[in-house]
Amino acid sequence: MNTKICSKCKKELPATLEFFYKCKSCKGNLDTRCKKCKNELSKKWHKKNPIKSKDGQDKWRKTYGTPFYNRKNHLKKAYDMTLEDFDILYKKQNGKCKVCNINYPKSKLCVDHDHISNEIRGLLCQACNKGLGCFKDNIDLLEKAILYLDQ
Repeated sequence: MNTKICSKCKKELPATLEFFYKCKSCKGNLDTRCKKCKNELSKKWHKKNPIKSKDGQDKWRKTYGTPFYNRKNHLKKAYDMTLEDFDILYKKQNGKCKVCNINYPKSKLCVDHDHISNEIRGLLCQACNKGLGCFKDNIDLLEKAILYLDQ
């Protein structure tokens, strides 16, 4: 039976998945540290880095919110719009992008607004929203693009 020496505790153990974790970047596909040492190091790291650890992320979400909460804040901050306002607009457009007229779930539609007056024009899919953004909402540029495509 093959054996392997743990780089941390220096114990010689059977080179099996019972004693070592798999590791894609390690020589021989087994971690250089035994499971016991690896778990101890992991516990120390999580204590030292609570924000980066899963437990820390869960605590952060409970304190500051979820993506739903963040979307709510984003709509309010960027467009002075509530989730209810967004839902009304979504229903008014029948869940479709105002440009390409394709159905999308709420999470895939963007709020389109006039960058000068900040007035909301409607909900657009990401592709249409980016397209208008690339043309800087400039009708002359869009007309030139249409003429170009018409050639």
